Amino acid sequence: MTRPRMRFQQEVIWRCLLYYFKYPLSLRDVADLMADRGVSVHNSTIHRWVVKFGPELEKEFRKHKKPVCTTWFLDETYIKIHGEYKYLFRAVDKHGQTIDFVLRAKRDRKAAMAFLKKAIKGSGSPKAINVDQSKSNIGAIQQLNKYNRPKSNPIKMTKDKYRNNIVEQDHRCIKRKQKISMSFRSLKSAKAIIAGVEIVHMIFKGQSGCLPLINTTPESQFWGLVTI
Repeated sequence: MTRPRMRFQQEVIWRCLLYYFKYPLSLRDVADLMADRGVSVHNSTIHRWVVKFGPELEKEFRKHKKPVCTTWFLDETYIKIHGEYKYLFRAVDKHGQTIDFVLRAKRDRKAAMAFLKKAIKGSGSPKAINVDQSKSNIGAIQQLNKYNRPKSNPIKMTKDKYRNNIVEQDHRCIKRKQKISMSFRSLKSAKAIIAGVEIVHMIFKGQSGCLPLINTTPESQFWGLVTI
């Protein structure tokens, strides 16, 4: 990972980001925590670090992401950005491990298809996907089976909203961050924040395979990624 060349030490930068991405804290809360530890950093500086290094954390994590199960649960949730609603598509497997996520401006079949293609590229093709009654997700899976899958081996689709509780409950991590932030400022910063929150959430689920013999705890897995 690119090491930040700034007046603050690398450990200070990533400590701020870990606090911000892991816990339901505002930027000012993180600045106050660091001040209590003798480090004076402005909340706007932390925000710049979030936008710059959130995507880098995601990029590094994806190199070491552990394999997931082939039974997926797909759902989308709304995210408020500068007063407008956007949509976060997410999927988890039957064990609750995160498959992937993507933020889109609309909740339609095109957006759902973009998510599925990204998820399949990163995690392989699923054998089954459960959705709720979302027409966009249903249409995307049908389109995927029609044009991108052999007829002898389609993705099995089920439509049980109660089985999707596993992914709906998993939305809570990003929902807590949205609540404390009131509303994300821009699409760019929202993508960076969501990337950081999602990746740290995955690390603490044990989904990072970075130097597994050394990094035996979620905290050590995080530090292993950011100090590569």
